[in-house]
Amino acid sequence: MEPEIQPGDVCELRGEVTVADSIAFARGELVTVEEIKLNPQRPEYRYVVYSTMTGKRFQLSDRELKMREKAFAPEYHSAAEPWSSPPIGPGGSADHGLTHTRELEDSIKDMAHRKWVIYLVIAVVLVVGAVVAVRLITAKSGPEGTLHGFFAAAQRNDVPAMMERWDPDALAADPGTREFITTKFTSSASKGTITPGSWNVALSGKMHYKTTAKDDGAVVVITNDEVDGSVSARMVEKDGTWYIAEMTIGP
Repeated sequence: MEPEIQPGDVCELRGEVTVADSIAFARGELVTVEEIKLNPQRPEYRYVVYSTMTGKRFQLSDRELKMREKAFAPEYHSAAEPWSSPPIGPGGSADHGLTHTRELEDSIKDMAHRKWVIYLVIAVVLVVGAVVAVRLITAKSGPEGTLHGFFAAAQRNDVPAMMERWDPDALAADPGTREFITTKFTSSASKGTITPGSWNVALSGKMHYKTTAKDDGAVVVITNDEVDGSVSARMVEKDGTWYIAEMTIGP
């Protein structure tokens, strides 16, 4: 005798099914029959279904499955034959179609929401990347670039490169000179940070240096002596270039 359940039918679990102490199917869960097999040990059919909980396929019997009411499937009608839609009622096939329509609409809305979330994340990453790029460019130019280059040259003991960034006469320049007193800058070369709103540079680590007084200004010279100290620097802009006009290095 042909089984009532056929491949492609949607069936409902009569009860909870456990396999190896793990729940494979929940009571009332809907599954689609993929294949029908005859049990060689007893006169019954076995139905191959897929478990979403375990990701595996199992064979269930009539004692574990029951037919679910089939959805309405209208027969084909020619254009000459009138056809009316089924009445809408609680639990009817039309309700079933509406449920699927709502699920599809909710799914589309969810996908659109996720898409906008992804766009927002990308936009934030781009903005942050642009800010970082600006900070990096700024650190290589302007007053930050001058200080960075000065300390980098000091660690290389490159006095000429240091003096290129030094101009003690800049304070007495024409009125167009612009004084630099506020910045945010971290120098990987000097391990120092310029305090915002000030022109004091507080070194966070130890530098090897000593000061030498010369006619054309103070010069930082690297030595092997570890000294905890701080640096005060005053910078001005002259002819489009930033220079160190005053610098005090002390313990």
